[in-house]
Amino acid sequence: MPEEPSKQSIGKRTPFNQLKTTAGLLNPRKFSRNQALFAILVVVAIGGFFIYRSFAATPPANGSYTWGTAAGWNASSLSEGPYSPTFTNTAVIPGNTGNVCTSCDGVGLATATPNTTNLALNRPITATASTSTTQNLPAAAVDGNAATYWQTAVLPTSSDTASITIDLGSIVQLRTVVINMGTNYATSYNVGVGNDPTASIKANQTVGASGGIQTITFKSNVNFGRYVRIILSAPANQSAGIQVNDIAVYGPPTYQTTGTYSTVYNATSKVQWTGLTPSVTLNGGTVSSNTCTADTAAAAVSGPWTSCTTDPNSVGTALVASQYLKITFTFSTTDPTHTPDLTGLSLFWYTATPMAAPTISLATPTNGATVNGTVNLTSNPSTNVGMGYVEYSTGSTVIGDAYVAPYTVAWDTTKVPDGSYTITAQAFDSNGSATTSSPVTVTVKNTIASTWWKPTSSSSISWNWIIGNVPTSTPVPPAVYDIDGFDNTAATVTAIHNAGGKAICYIDVGTYEPGRSDDNLIPTADQGAGVDGWPGELWLNIADVKGLTPVVQDRMNMCKTKGFDAIEPDNIDGYTNTTGFPLTAAQQITYNTFLATTAHNLGLSIGLKNDVDQTSQLVSVFDWALDEECNKYTECSSMTPFTSANKAVFNAEYTDDGETTAKFCAADIAAHINGVLYDLDLDGKTYQPCGGWGTAPAVAQSNQVVKTQTVQKPSKAR
Repeated sequence: MPEEPSKQSIGKRTPFNQLKTTAGLLNPRKFSRNQALFAILVVVAIGGFFIYRSFAATPPANGSYTWGTAAGWNASSLSEGPYSPTFTNTAVIPGNTGNVCTSCDGVGLATATPNTTNLALNRPITATASTSTTQNLPAAAVDGNAATYWQTAVLPTSSDTASITIDLGSIVQLRTVVINMGTNYATSYNVGVGNDPTASIKANQTVGASGGIQTITFKSNVNFGRYVRIILSAPANQSAGIQVNDIAVYGPPTYQTTGTYSTVYNATSKVQWTGLTPSVTLNGGTVSSNTCTADTAAAAVSGPWTSCTTDPNSVGTALVASQYLKITFTFSTTDPTHTPDLTGLSLFWYTATPMAAPTISLATPTNGATVNGTVNLTSNPSTNVGMGYVEYSTGSTVIGDAYVAPYTVAWDTTKVPDGSYTITAQAFDSNGSATTSSPVTVTVKNTIASTWWKPTSSSSISWNWIIGNVPTSTPVPPAVYDIDGFDNTAATVTAIHNAGGKAICYIDVGTYEPGRSDDNLIPTADQGAGVDGWPGELWLNIADVKGLTPVVQDRMNMCKTKGFDAIEPDNIDGYTNTTGFPLTAAQQITYNTFLATTAHNLGLSIGLKNDVDQTSQLVSVFDWALDEECNKYTECSSMTPFTSANKAVFNAEYTDDGETTAKFCAADIAAHINGVLYDLDLDGKTYQPCGGWGTAPAVAQSNQVVKTQTVQKPSKAR
C-alpha cells in the first residue's frame, strides 16, 4: 500500500533553487562534460514541458502561487486574500450533437441566397412503366406544372419499385431535389445523383413519408453529377400507381463572403468568467476575431450583456458572475458556394475563487458517550478547494489522521487510562487551511468491576416482555421487565427500579430497522437481504464488526444512559438465516462475543437471544439466555449449558400458536426455565407465567398486569 502524504507536503511546492540532485549534478566542482550535456538536455526538456503546458492550456495544479503575468495570471485587480485557481475546458457546439454538423453544410454561419433555377425543367427523362400509355406520362413530372402528374404502374407488393431518371445534360453542382407527390404518394423513396443513368445510387433514403412536398438536401461531398434518379415504392394505396406531380432540381445557393456568428453557452449556474479564451475551428472558412459577452440575468439569454476580456492573462474584472455566455466571431468564407462548417467551438477559462475555510463536525462518538475498547472516530468535513486530511486529537495528543472519506480513525481506548477525554477533529484542505471541530467529551471506561446483574437459575424469576407497547403504570409484579430501549424513557426505567425490579433494554443489533434514530450509523454495504415477515427490515453483515461498532456502541450507550440493567440483543443468529451474506458460525460467535464484551464494559448484563445452536460456546460470556418457543420447536434442552452454569433462562410461548400453560409449564419448571405464555403482539395484554421453584414466590397468572400505551410497532417474536 503506498505511503500517505505527510501533512507538511499538502498544498506546498519546493522552490526550484531548493531541488537536490544525485551525485552533486549541479555542483560546479563535480560538473563533467557529460554531466553538462545531460543538464542541458534536462533544462531543454523541462522548458519544453512548461512551454507545452502554456500553449496546451493545461490547468495549473491547486496550491500556493505567486501571482503575476509570468505565471499566466494578473492579480492586480483582485482583492487581497487566498485564491484557488482551477481550470475548465468546455466544448460548446450550438444546435448539434457532437463536434461536427454531419447532416448539413454548416450551422447557419453565412447568409445564403437560394438558387431558383430548376435544372430539371423539361429535361429528358426515362422511367419505368406508367399506368397509361396515353396520359399521365413521365414527362408530366418535369413540366413545371403541379396540376399534371406522372402515375407509375401498379406496384402490387411492398418490394416492387418504380423509377424515373432525369438527364440534366451535363455534370452540374446541385443542392436540393424537390418532389411534389400526388394523392397516391410513395411512402418510401431513394434519391441519388451521379454520372451513370443506370447506377443504383442511394444517396438519400426516406421511409414513412407522408406525401406532399418532399425536399432532399444533398451534402457537399456528393452533390456533383449529370443524372438524378428517384426510386419509388410502397404507395399509400397499393391498388393504384404512385402519382408524382412535379420534380424540381436546384443548384447550390450563394453565400456572403464575410459575416458574424453568435451562440450562447449555458453554464447551468453562475460562473466567474476569468481569463476567457474562445477557440473556433471552421472548415471552409477563417476566423478574424472573437468577442464574448456575458448575461447578468439568472435565466435569460437576450441581455443585458456585459463585455468581457478574451485575454488569457487578464482576470477580467469587468465581467460579473453570470450563468450565460455569448460567443461572437467574425468569419470569412474560402468558397462562396459553400458555407463554412463549424467543426469546433471551445471555451477555455480560469476561475479565481476566494477559498473558504473548511468545515468539520464529529459524527462519532457522540457527546457524553461512555466508550471502551476500539472506537471508530468519524467526521463530516467539507471544503470548496479539496480535502487534504482529517486529524483527530485529545488535547495536544494526536490520535491519528485519515485521508479518505469517511475519514475514519480507530482509537484503541485500552491504551489510555479510564477517565474523561475531549476529542476534536481538525480538517486540513489541499491548500493547508485548517478548521477545528466543536469538542466532544466522552468517558473511557475499560476497567469495570463485574458487578452487573447476573440472574441465576436456582430460583424462578418473574418477568414480563413488553416491546409492542410502552408501560405507563408502575410495573408490579413481576420482578423483571424486558422493554424497548428506544420507545421507553429513563422515567419508565426509574419506575421499575423504584418497584424493586430490573429493566432489560431491547435493541436490534442483527438487522436494520427502518425508522430508528441512529440508522445512519449502519453502513449501506452491510445491509443485506430482507427479513421474512418484516417489510423494510434487512439483515446485517455481522462479519463486519468494525463497520457495525458505531451503531452497537450508540445503542448500548443509550441503554446505559437511560439506566437499564441489561441488554436483550435481537437477531443474533443471522448465520442460520438467508441474510445475503456468506455468514459462518464462527463469525456469529465472534460478533456475539463482541456484543457481550461491549455490554460488560458498560457495566450492563446481556442475554443470549435465540442462538440455540451456540449455547455451549457462548455460555461463558453471556449472563442469561432468552429463547422463544423452545417447547414448540423442541429445543429447550439446548438451554442446559446455562441452567447447569446456574444462569437464568427465559422462555416465551405464544397463544397465537395454540400454546397453553398446561402444555409446557410443567416441563419448564422441571428444567428451571422461566416460562411465560404471551400473545405475539407482546403488548402486555397477555401474561400467563408458569409457577415458581426454589425460594422465589410464585406469581399469579394474569391477562392484564400493567397499563400500556400503544405504539405503531409489532413485536419481534419469531
